[in-house]
Amino acid sequence: MVLNLEANGTLRMAGARGVTVEVLDGHVWITRAGRAEDLILARGARYEVEGEGVVLVGLERRVRLDLRTGSKAPWWRRLARAWAAAADARRAARELAELPEHRLRDLGLTRDQIRSAVYIPRQ
Repeated sequence: MVLNLEANGTLRMAGARGVTVEVLDGHVWITRAGRAEDLILARGARYEVEGEGVVLVGLERRVRLDLRTGSKAPWWRRLARAWAAAADARRAARELAELPEHRLRDLGLTRDQIRSAVYIPRQ
């Protein structure tokens, strides 16, 4: 299912364990229950919901998301996705690093938080 979020629009997904969120356009902020750090995902990045719910916030004029549920992908596909996600995280970190200080403050970030904001911690 493809969704469009408007600027600063929010979507709360309860009971979303196993849903994959793929960012088709824009950047999205993901807040996860029980986690201190938030994530910022850029175009092409994916996130699989591990807990019972998340809150998504669109950071740009318009954000397009693809939400999917499904069976577990083969190991080689998961590996390819992880490789692509790491490349996306590096790209997002570079884009955030290029932002001026006032724009980072608008996003609730400081320069030293960029890396932890774009890389998804593994359990």
